[in-house]
Amino acid sequence: MEYKMAMGHNEQAEILKKILDLEVMIADNRSLLLDLEQKQFRLPPVKPEKPVKKQANKLSYPDPKSEMKFTEYLKSGSGTDKIIFVVLLFVPIANVYILFKKYSEYSEIKRADIERIKNTKEYKIKCEEIDKKNSENQANSDAEYEKLLADYQKKLKEYENIIIPQYQKDFSIWRENHNKEIESTQCTINQARSELVDIYEETKILPIQYRKIETIKYIYEMVSTSDYDVKEAINKYDQMLQRQLETERLREQQIANENQEIANQIAAERNEIAAKARRDANISAVVGAVQRHNTNKILKGK
Repeated sequence: MEYKMAMGHNEQAEILKKILDLEVMIADNRSLLLDLEQKQFRLPPVKPEKPVKKQANKLSYPDPKSEMKFTEYLKSGSGTDKIIFVVLLFVPIANVYILFKKYSEYSEIKRADIERIKNTKEYKIKCEEIDKKNSENQANSDAEYEKLLADYQKKLKEYENIIIPQYQKDFSIWRENHNKEIESTQCTINQARSELVDIYEETKILPIQYRKIETIKYIYEMVSTSDYDVKEAINKYDQMLQRQLETERLREQQIANENQEIANQIAAERNEIAAKARRDANISAVVGAVQRHNTNKILKGK
């Protein structure tokens, strides 16, 4: 590596320090620029929500239940109806047709009784009271809605005439300042990069492959804290990288050896298990043969 002009040890250290400061400044401002470009102004205020007019829950009219019972209807009828009632008590399956017919008559009479109840003064009074209560409930609901509507219109007016204009004003100021900050940061990066390029081209102090912050920091610390010049510091850096690579390769080899050892151990254990299974099978076969032989001898003896 040849320098454009001869430089002393202290000058090399100063230039390296200047290069390191510029590289760090560029990196920091690039990170800042990225954050600025992703930064956004706060979201606009939420527009007031118009209230929904609701119908009040309506009370239902009372159920006009008829007190008439089917059995009582039969008992209260003619002699024939009473006989049917007695038959139903003791013979439930008999006279099904008659029962169905009588129940139809009973249903009609019961419906008429319900209509009679609906036309009574007492029932009509209860219905009028319920109508009045429903009207009051709806009036209260309407009054509450009108109150909510007035409050909404007030908030909407404030939103449209005060809140949104203020938000737009704040956003305009923020955008202007934000753009200025981006331009200033980009300008700082450009100036630092231009100065850095000039130093690199003028001094030829570092080859391109060594122009990284961590590499520059190592070379600068080596030069500034010892008698090494830049060329010697670069050689030391290369040696350090080589040692790291060798250490990493050694570590990878150790891991591979350990994995192979584990694999061999597993294979040996599997082979031992298989051998034991074969021995057990052979023993079982011999024992079975002996047992069959003894059994045959016993059977022949008989």
